[in-house]
Amino acid sequence: MLDAQEFAIEHPLSIREKVYTLILDLILSGRIAPAERLVENRLAELLGVSRTPVREALHGLEREGFVEAIPRVGYQVREIQWEEVEELCEIRQVNEAQAARWAAQRITATQLRGLRENLAAAEAEGEKR
Repeated sequence: MLDAQEFAIEHPLSIREKVYTLILDLILSGRIAPAERLVENRLAELLGVSRTPVREALHGLEREGFVEAIPRVGYQVREIQWEEVEELCEIRQVNEAQAARWAAQRITATQLRGLRENLAAAEAEGEKR
C-alpha cells in the first residue's frame, strides 16, 4: 500500500511537474504495476493535491506512452510489448554509435586526457571491490 505522506507535495514548487514526476516514478519503479487502473481521486488524495494536476499529469503520461486512456473508465498503466523493447534497443544502438562517431571526430586533447583519467579512476574503483 502506498503511504500518502511519502508523496506529499510542497505547494511552493510546480505542482503539475511534481505530480507528473511522482506518478512517473511510481510507474517506472513498479509500485504501480502494468495494467493497473489509475484513479484520479485516489491519486489526488494520495499526493495531497487537487484532481486538476493529476488529470494534467495523466494526459502527459498518455502522450508519452506510459499510460493509456480507457473510455468511460479512466487510465491504466500501459504494458510494454517485447517488440517495442527490441525496436527501442535497435534505435538506441544506431543513435549511440552515431553519437560515438561524432564525439570521436570532435574530441579535444584536453577532453581525451580527462576521459582517460576518468577511465583510470573507474578501473581503480572497480579493483577495490
